[in-house]
Amino acid sequence: MTHRAHRASGLRPLGVAMSLLLSGMTAHAQVSLSGANGVAIKTPGGSVITGFSNDGSVTVPALGPTGGYVIADPAGKLSVGAGPTGPAGAAGPAGPTGAVGPTGSTGEAGAIGPTGPMGPTGATGNVGPTGPAAVSSGVPVFGTSGADVGITTPNYIGMASMGVTSDVERGILMPTSGTIQTLRVRVSFLTPPLGAIFTLYVGSNPTPLSCSVQASGTCGATGSVVFATGDSVMLKADAVFPVIVRRVAWSLKVAYD
Repeated sequence: MTHRAHRASGLRPLGVAMSLLLSGMTAHAQVSLSGANGVAIKTPGGSVITGFSNDGSVTVPALGPTGGYVIADPAGKLSVGAGPTGPAGAAGPAGPTGAVGPTGSTGEAGAIGPTGPMGPTGATGNVGPTGPAAVSSGVPVFGTSGADVGITTPNYIGMASMGVTSDVERGILMPTSGTIQTLRVRVSFLTPPLGAIFTLYVGSNPTPLSCSVQASGTCGATGSVVFATGDSVMLKADAVFPVIVRRVAWSLKVAYD
């Protein structure tokens, strides 16, 4: 005998009724007639096992509201069950996005990255204020007659020359403007009581820087004589009486602008 499981909704009412009736009788179920409504097979406790309505429908309460199967085992015993699991249905639509969760705690600092490339050169800064004017402590300038001087007439002595005229070639051309601060003169030989007077010239003009020598020796003068770039500076020698002097050397202390 082959045992088959039948879906409750697909069985012939009479066949199901007979099968369940037999099953109910085997279990000593009570059979009650409902008169106008049909026949109900109940357990000894009074629970309905199967109901047969007059309209031909069969009700098996054990199948539950979702329905199921009537299954026969090898011994011919009938039972009900949910049956095999059906295939999975299609995935439903995605639900709405959930709310944003709370911000997590700050993680540990990462390792220091490599040094980036050098940035572009910045803009040139503003020009700083002008510094104080330089203070010159004085630069020496030297001159000499270069030979014995016969002071019978005025002589003009430059850097290494002398003459009786105040030609430009006798003087020292100053490279820039400034101030002459000191004059020093040395005479190598002069017989007393004769003497000589030495005066500093700027161009063709005498200056206050002047001194005199009696016999061999030196003399000097201090002051402030201003000169311009390119001025010619020389020393003029005048004798008190006509006299011959072996050498004349002179020097200046100059503060350039």
